Formats: sequence, structure tokens, C-alpha cells
Amino acid sequence: MALFQVVRDWVQLWYYRYLLVTALYMLQPWERHLFHSCLAVVLAMSIYSTSVFFPKYIASILDYYGYYDGDI
Repeated sequence: MALFQVVRDWVQLWYYRYLLVTALYMLQPWERHLFHSCLAVVLAMSIYSTSVFFPKYIASILDYYGYYDGDI
């Protein structure tokens, strides 16, 4: 049980630091949730776009420099 408490305290400390650095501690809870929701949507779209387009982009760069002869 002590390990769980240590991990929980560590996560709470880092969350508190995140709130202080981003100045989110001044917002109302609903505003904070709205901000986190928007951040999650932007992060999800970035991960999706990177996973879809990045391999083709790297393949085209490697093809340009002659390191890749496959079909894009």
C-alpha cells in the first residue's frame, strides 16, 4: 500500500506543477476540463496524421536521395 501512496503523491505533484506552469490553476474546473479536452483532440489528430502521412513522407525523402527504390 505504501508504494501506491508514493506513486499517487508523485503523480499529484507533477500534475500540480503542470497546472502551475501552464497557469491552469486559475481556471474554473469546467474551463480546465474544456482545455484538457481540446488538448486531447489536438494531440489525437497529431498522432493520427503523423502515423498516416509520416511513413510516405520519409519514403519520398529516401527515394529522392536514392536510398529507397520501393513503391510509395
